[in-house]
Amino acid sequence: MIAVARARSAPQTFACEQRVRADIRRASAFDSDASNLESIIPGFIDFQILAPRPIVLHAGTLIRYRLRLFGVPLEWLTRIKDWQPGRSFTDLQLRGPCALRILVHRFTSQYGGTLVEDLVAYRLLSVTSVE
Repeated sequence: MIAVARARSAPQTFACEQRVRADIRRASAFDSDASNLESIIPGFIDFQILAPRPIVLHAGTLIRYRLRLFGVPLEWLTRIKDWQPGRSFTDLQLRGPCALRILVHRFTSQYGGTLVEDLVAYRLLSVTSVE
């Protein structure tokens, strides 16, 4: 028997940034269109958006996804928690492979382009084998 429990440890964090040669309006519009996720996530993950399209982002938008990680099918549900067009947005995992996952996307004009920052706070599920 396998037991899955929500972890109680402090969240881990992961941050990345990328400078793109696009103005902030164009960069944030690309990142704010959930349909673009299918074009930038590697094909072997078999990522699919299950939500009806077009997806109009605003605080409260729900987005369903399906993917395969190491061959294991996973469904994922996120909600846009904070929406500041052209500046930032936050998505919160409501259901998925983590006990907690909050992703903040930020956009800053910089050097004739845009700095795109992603900060993820997450906590993995605890999986144990019980016999």
